[in-house]
Amino acid sequence: MVFRIPPMITRLVLLLLALLPAQSPAATAGKPAGRNRAAVATGPCVQRSVPIMDDVLSIVAASRGSVTDTMRASAALDRAFAEAERLAGVFAPGQSASELARLNRTAAGQRFPCSPDLYAALEAAVALAAETDGAYDPTSGPLLRAWDRRSGTRAPDTGDLATARLLTGWRMLALDPGNRTARFARPGMEVALGGIARGVVLASAAGLLRERGIARARLELGGDVLAFTTHDAWSAAIPGPDGDGVTVMTLMISNGAVATAQTRSAGRARVLDPRTGQRPLGEASVTVVARSGLRVRALAEALLVQGLDGARAYASAHTETGVLWLEPLGGEVRAWAWNLGRIAPGPGVRVEWMTRP
Repeated sequence: MVFRIPPMITRLVLLLLALLPAQSPAATAGKPAGRNRAAVATGPCVQRSVPIMDDVLSIVAASRGSVTDTMRASAALDRAFAEAERLAGVFAPGQSASELARLNRTAAGQRFPCSPDLYAALEAAVALAAETDGAYDPTSGPLLRAWDRRSGTRAPDTGDLATARLLTGWRMLALDPGNRTARFARPGMEVALGGIARGVVLASAAGLLRERGIARARLELGGDVLAFTTHDAWSAAIPGPDGDGVTVMTLMISNGAVATAQTRSAGRARVLDPRTGQRPLGEASVTVVARSGLRVRALAEALLVQGLDGARAYASAHTETGVLWLEPLGGEVRAWAWNLGRIAPGPGVRVEWMTRP
């Protein structure tokens, strides 16, 4: 007699395995994962990219199975990209029919019933806002719009900025977990979930890949990387602090997520201090390495707003999270690193280490 394991039992086992304790990706950055049976059975990689939410989602994956089996990996990628497309319909701010756009249109007049995906993202965003004392704020949509009207390079008029600040404040976003609803305290408020939304897409796509037998994968969306592996570590490129997009360092990651926030990118303001509506002073970048990809981008933005001292304090209090702070120094890069493994400077890049990784 042949016994078949019900799919529900299989999914439960996978979930329990995912919850088992594991080393922090920050602590293992630069160290390849050890060989094991799953690694030996990993097939060749399959790679594909699709446009998602005004960015590109790229996935490289290898399945368990025979060394010639790419069909399983290809089918898993199909499912992961379909999930990413579905989530784009939830979070895409530029699509008037997206759930997030409908929330922003109606939540000031009535409680907005949220899908599980949107509500989980809002809860994570509010929790991070409280943790960072508002250095990250999901209600900063009015501030971002005020800057966009000035092409993102010049500060808004004083009056426009004052109006936008009156509409910004995470405490004015009321969440009701019992009914899974959200409501704004003032008309004109707007939620912006860019970094959190990216994290949801990456985490959800990675979860589906694992469920479908993928043993090793690297996912990248808008420069944010989420990776897992049973063998060789993946690489993540770290751009310089001057915003020109040039890679200045590379770190290796086995199981975790990496994101970098910069004060400038291609001459545009990428990060604002929600508490003032202004850009962070100076030129710098912050790279965060964390176990979960859900909020790694949003946390990097918050630490950039808090400045070097704030990033140092956060890294000291959260040793499971890797933090890399970079500043330009003439033709060199000045670097501070906490809770990270080995980091390799790019070819010809001169680094003055203020704290060693």
